[in-house]
Amino acid sequence: MAATPNPSQPTGSTSLDKLTLIIFFIFIGLAIFGVVSIFIGFDKGIAIIGLMVALLGALVGYVQVRDSLKEIVKNIQQSVSPVPPQPPAPGPIVSVHQKSQRHRVLQGIIGLFLVVVLGFDSYLVEQQIFPSCPPVVSITFPTQGSMVGSFITVQGTASCIPAGKELWLFVTEESIDGYFPQNMTPITNFFGGWSEDAYIGMMNDPAAIGRTFTLFPALIDQNDSQANNVIQAYFQQGQQTGQYQAISPLPSGIQLLSQVQVVRE
Repeated sequence: MAATPNPSQPTGSTSLDKLTLIIFFIFIGLAIFGVVSIFIGFDKGIAIIGLMVALLGALVGYVQVRDSLKEIVKNIQQSVSPVPPQPPAPGPIVSVHQKSQRHRVLQGIIGLFLVVVLGFDSYLVEQQIFPSCPPVVSITFPTQGSMVGSFITVQGTASCIPAGKELWLFVTEESIDGYFPQNMTPITNFFGGWSEDAYIGMMNDPAAIGRTFTLFPALIDQNDSQANNVIQAYFQQGQQTGQYQAISPLPSGIQLLSQVQVVRE
């Protein structure tokens, strides 16, 4: 004769608790990774994956909260219309109700955490992929009118950089009509603050001393072929000849933002 399972004994609740905790810690790790990756350097591919993971985590959290609410409603209904007590089954006395209550409370706490934390994670990522505000880029160092040497590290802040735009640093000199892009790659680690090396005139050039130079953060449209060709040609010619010719005029795909003027010492 087949053994009849004892309804008073919890079947799988412990393993379910462990599985819930495993999922909980996995999503905590993913959420932290998503937030940290945005602050130390934004990458569109990682951000999109992070957004998907965050939304999935929020969905799991919603399911957890929903199940907990259903259990609470069920308990209220049972308290209003109690079910007649059944005779206890043979075997050790274990409160399945208490086990279920603890499990549902744990589910509720985990669900709320997932909704809040992963929801915040998805908000940060969404703001970088689909920003709803205009781009704001500023230079915090050097300050306006500072005396600087021929080689400096420019620092600044940036927010709401739209997808498909690259952040660059340009330098101009008062006696030259044109713009000099700095370095051969765009600024990538800009969320929470960025830094970029820049040449202020030619090194060991006495004629540059006392001249005014202007620093421009600029956004370059990755989908604008003219803008990208101009930047590529600028660096290719400079590497081949050793002379970098200022870009003038700027293509429409290059947008200058804030500016800071400095004086070469």
